[in-house]
Amino acid sequence: MTRRRLRELLAAAWIVSHITTILVLLYYAFITEVRLQFDEFTTAASIIVPMLATYTTMIVRYFTKHAGASSASGGSVNAVFATLAFSFPLLLALYLNAVIAAYAHGAIGNPEQFKAMIAIGEGAFGIYAGQLLMGLFETDAQHPQKPVEAPSA
Repeated sequence: MTRRRLRELLAAAWIVSHITTILVLLYYAFITEVRLQFDEFTTAASIIVPMLATYTTMIVRYFTKHAGASSASGGSVNAVFATLAFSFPLLLALYLNAVIAAYAHGAIGNPEQFKAMIAIGEGAFGIYAGQLLMGLFETDAQHPQKPVEAPSA
C-alpha cells in the first residue's frame, strides 16, 4: 500500500470513528432511556473530545496544507505498519464506545471508575495511536527538510 493511500484511508476511518464516538456519547446522554447524567456526560466529553480532536486536527491540518499537492504516492509502507496504523486508532474508538455503553448500562459501578476506564484507554491506545498518526500526518513545518543545494558549476 502506498503512503498516500494509507493516509487517505486512515484519515477517513479516524474521522468516522471520532464522530461515531461523539455520537455514542450524545446518544447515551440525551436520547436513550438508559442515560448518563449531565455531569457524567460533561466529564466524559471533557476527557474524550480534546484527545480525539488533537488527532483529528493533525489529520485536517495535513490535508489542508497539502490540498494542492501533486498526487505523488510518497512510497510504499509495509503491511505491519499499515495494520498498526489502523489498529490502534480504531481499537481506541471501539474501547471508548464500549466504556460509554457499559457505564450507561450499569456495568461500570461509579463515575470514578468510568473516568479511570477512559483514562486507561487513552493511556493504552492513545499514545500509540498518536505516534502512528504523527508518523503519517506531520507537516513539513513540524519536520523541515534540508534545503536542496544548487549543483556547483
